[in-house]
Amino acid sequence: MAGPRRSWRNSFYMKEQRHRILCAVCALALVLTAVLAPAAWAADGAGEVQDTAKSTLTTDDAAEMQQADAAVTALTGSDEYEQMSREERLTAALAELDELARKGLVRRDPIRTDEENGIVSFTYRCGVLGGILYSL
Repeated sequence: MAGPRRSWRNSFYMKEQRHRILCAVCALALVLTAVLAPAAWAADGAGEVQDTAKSTLTTDDAAEMQQADAAVTALTGSDEYEQMSREERLTAALAELDELARKGLVRRDPIRTDEENGIVSFTYRCGVLGGILYSL
């Protein structure tokens, strides 16, 4: 008996099936690249991130942040602060942050003033960012 005859339909079906398999392999490669590449980049820079900020806060960190926040709130919530000019509020905010840095509750280095937005930004000792709005 002779083997099955290959028709053009059978040949077309085989090409279509190979094409689908090839597309599936390409899609899988694309998905793996999309998922694994960012993970590899993140792992590569993980040491840098760990150097600048901790991944979790401790209760001591939270207590220190609350202490610093209480001092800032005492300043910004006062009637005197509301009566100050913009420049006086900036000076008072910087003086308060200087005192908090002296006590070790905030970092001294990254205290920055954004005059356009009227905010003084700082970093708590634990690495969390904070700010004092001085333009009301």
